[in-house]
Amino acid sequence: MLAGDDGDTLLHVTALATTAGQARPDPSWKHDVDTAVPGIQRAGVTACRLHRATPRHGRLADATCVVLVTRDFDPPDLAECQALIDTMFTAATETDPAPGMIGAHFYTSLDGAHVYNYALWTSAAAHQHAITHVPDTLADNDDWHRAHHWPTLKTTSFQRFTPRLHLTPPPR
Repeated sequence: MLAGDDGDTLLHVTALATTAGQARPDPSWKHDVDTAVPGIQRAGVTACRLHRATPRHGRLADATCVVLVTRDFDPPDLAECQALIDTMFTAATETDPAPGMIGAHFYTSLDGAHVYNYALWTSAAAHQHAITHVPDTLADNDDWHRAHHWPTLKTTSFQRFTPRLHLTPPPR
């Protein structure tokens, strides 16, 4: 569970190794959440698949900030989403990771309408510094510019979160 920096948003992320042959998750926890957080509004569930991830550049325990970058595509196209991610990775091959970046995971929604970058940072300040101090190897890179001006990319936004609760299932 992650708490948004806006003071109003909670993000719940569930990762499954596969959905094939598995029963739907038990929604009984919703009653407990509804009781604890009266008036909660759920934005919905988006099924995604991991497309690529950066190598880890630090300890997961040091991640005090999670940034969720959302890229919306119109029209939806899974191949376009994957190509954008691949172009970003190509652009970044000549660049060291930004100070404070621990890692990033790039997901595509199954319907091809969204790309989500779930990025782990040591702090919100480290993320802000990376935004305001783009290295020349990226700023001058044609693939980087192309990825940020993708023809079917309609909007890009991000929100910062603080990790609050991490649950893992018991070993079987």
